[in-house]
Amino acid sequence: MANVSEGGSSSLHIVLERVDPVRNIARYYVLSIEQTLFAKHTLIRRWGRIGCLGRERLQFFRNEDAPRAQVMLETWLTRKRKRGYAPRSGTGTPCPTLPRQRIQLK
Repeated sequence: MANVSEGGSSSLHIVLERVDPVRNIARYYVLSIEQTLFAKHTLIRRWGRIGCLGRERLQFFRNEDAPRAQVMLETWLTRKRKRGYAPRSGTGTPCPTLPRQRIQLK
């Protein structure tokens, strides 16, 4: 898989994008498996419009269910590729974010 980064033996990070200027589509989807403080594996899915904060969904797995977490990640990856998402091209931040806004107090 392209654009997969492993930050240690228990971390996996995949960034996908779907861009179609004609249809005004600019979306991202991030899949990652990370280990929690209590030795659980967590499948983290983040998605939204590029340049905006999106949504996030966490799915927890017991330590003995780590292979099941990997299977779920591959299932979501297959679904997103069928929908037209491709590995992110180029470099940059792993997850798009909104620029900080100034708040004025009265």
